[in-house]
Amino acid sequence: MISIYNQKIRKIYSIAPKIAKAMKSIHAKIIFLLNYKSDVKALKKSIEEIFLQEKLPLFYEIEIETMNKCNGTCSFCAINKNLDKRPLVKMSKYNFCKIIDNLAELNFNGVVNYFSNNEPLLDNRIFEFISYGVSKLPQAYHKLYTNGTLLTEEKFQTLINTGLTYLRIDNYNDKLIMNSNIQKIYDKYKEQKFAMKCEIHLRYNNQVLNNRGGSAPNKPKIKRQNMAQCPLPFLQFIVRADCGVSLCCCDALGKVTFGNIKEQPIEEIWTDKKRLEILELMRGQRRKEIELCKECDFHGSGKDLDYIIKYPTGKY
Repeated sequence: MISIYNQKIRKIYSIAPKIAKAMKSIHAKIIFLLNYKSDVKALKKSIEEIFLQEKLPLFYEIEIETMNKCNGTCSFCAINKNLDKRPLVKMSKYNFCKIIDNLAELNFNGVVNYFSNNEPLLDNRIFEFISYGVSKLPQAYHKLYTNGTLLTEEKFQTLINTGLTYLRIDNYNDKLIMNSNIQKIYDKYKEQKFAMKCEIHLRYNNQVLNNRGGSAPNKPKIKRQNMAQCPLPFLQFIVRADCGVSLCCCDALGKVTFGNIKEQPIEEIWTDKKRLEILELMRGQRRKEIELCKECDFHGSGKDLDYIIKYPTGKY
């Protein structure tokens, strides 16, 4: 089965675009104000629980970027194809397998994302990589996000066959309608039953989201210091295509990097002295002392932190 999200918003926009935009903006602000205080309080409690543990709990999810390019033009992303001037970098099969094998040694049962700040279907090895990850990490949750522009019926079926747990298709279209290739896939598979969970998210190409550590082209860096703590450095292990490890998913360019998978095992990088110092700064609400975080407007809740405390995702 395939689920579709944002259908209600799509219908509202087709009736009255300006009213819908205003409604969405007001609704978002109300939800933010209601949730912010409770999120901040809960997150602070969860972070303190993390520091009471004998060892820093292993991350909730890992993102593996097998190549560093995207074919999208999303205005909220600093590495959209119109802006990204970096040379192409592809992770070697050897290093990808090394990461998966290391996770297997840690008995990792969290989330394995076969993407980061890139379009994973640009890498035609991705199907082989997912199959390998699924075979070596049977207890993990295997995810792929794609903008769907390169997705065909054949590739969709291949993804099902890999054993992938979850596929999210971010269908970017400013009219919030399905792009033609995604519509064909939906029409063919919408009533079929298969193990892979699939969601199609109808999204605007010009969305304004969080400012991604100050790198989002369509949202300015924050003017007022954000004192809120952030759960992402406690939850994520982000491996770029060059095998460097970023602080979080907002750090596409590796402003804050800890080691390299080519040279160090995951557990050594996860407990790197520099990383632990940054976690202490975040604990003390000292974002301004962290290069990436001082200009970031993201804040989150502590629910996933609570999860990794109660249900460890691995042992090291």
